[in-house]
Amino acid sequence: MELLLDPQARIAFLTLTALELVLGIDNIIFISILVDRLPAGQREAARHIGLVLAMFMRIALLVTLAWIIGLTVPLAHRTDVTVQVPTQYTDIGALTAVQISRDPPGGLELPRFGGG
Repeated sequence: MELLLDPQARIAFLTLTALELVLGIDNIIFISILVDRLPAGQREAARHIGLVLAMFMRIALLVTLAWIIGLTVPLAHRTDVTVQVPTQYTDIGALTAVQISRDPPGGLELPRFGGG
């Protein structure tokens, strides 16, 4: 019950809700664009399958993220530095995002910003 009354928990919940709404709308737009390329008879089924898969994937990712955040056992321990598992996963995720932005998979072309 204390969690419901905590202002920080409320702000975190509202932030998560706003992000989920924005990403949900983004999924709907993206799936609609892709579905328009299909023949007319397949569009409705593809739209339903895409939205259901997007929903289950988002739920699975949220559950996985909550599990990773809950891990407390140190991944590596030295005398001066202890690396926790959530920190290690966020570092790996950040490095992966940087690598994908530099060399996109499958020949995708990402927009480049700036003068260089």
